[in-house]
Amino acid sequence: MNFDPSQLNWKRILLVLVFVLVCLGLVFLMYLMFFKPLEEQQPAENEQLTGAELPEISGEFNPQEIGGTGGLPTAGQQAGAGVQPSEVAGGGETKVANLTKNSVVGMSLRSGGQEVVYFDESEGKFYRLGADGEKILLSTEKFFNVTEVAWANDGSRAILSYPDGLKIYYNFATGQKATLPKEVREPVFNEDGDNIVFKYETVNADNNYIMVSRPDGTGGKLIEPLGEEGRKVQTTFSPD
Repeated sequence: MNFDPSQLNWKRILLVLVFVLVCLGLVFLMYLMFFKPLEEQQPAENEQLTGAELPEISGEFNPQEIGGTGGLPTAGQQAGAGVQPSEVAGGGETKVANLTKNSVVGMSLRSGGQEVVYFDESEGKFYRLGADGEKILLSTEKFFNVTEVAWANDGSRAILSYPDGLKIYYNFATGQKATLPKEVREPVFNEDGDNIVFKYETVNADNNYIMVSRPDGTGGKLIEPLGEEGRKVQTTFSPD
């Protein structure tokens, strides 16, 4: 039997060869990517390594020069010397003391900055703290879950806000109490404490206004329509 090359399917043979070459190429690429060991790069001669060592310090380093104890200065201590805090603020270290260890809400300076008023969350009570540091109970009544407090300037009255949006006006001197509508937002007392200004916001933008009323919510007057711009407005009284 004689071999006749013309009978061979050269197209099929060529496709098989191309397939074999492609497979070999893929195997070689996988070797390079996953199995070939990485070569360690040696620094060139006279090349300095950077980022591996700390820079040299010119001169001798004496740790005793920092705070005098070999460490960083502690509170109330400046580098090289011990400094005692002053009882009176004079631009330097000043001695302070904790007013209370409990969490407080609505802390504010009142009476021209001569006293601090605040709500003690742990006790549920309101206090006044004078310049002498004496803690005075504003009311024996106990309050719960107060989230914000808007104070009158003399600290004798306040509007208390609760998580559900409810607001209560309270007079600490007389015990008078009044519930304000939930639509009252961000109330602010005037200088004398006999009026408040606030944003009255409802689900209907046409009914949203800046309003003024007595602290107990009576005698309300519409000042300016708010529409949907309430978030861009901050209410307050002018000094006069």
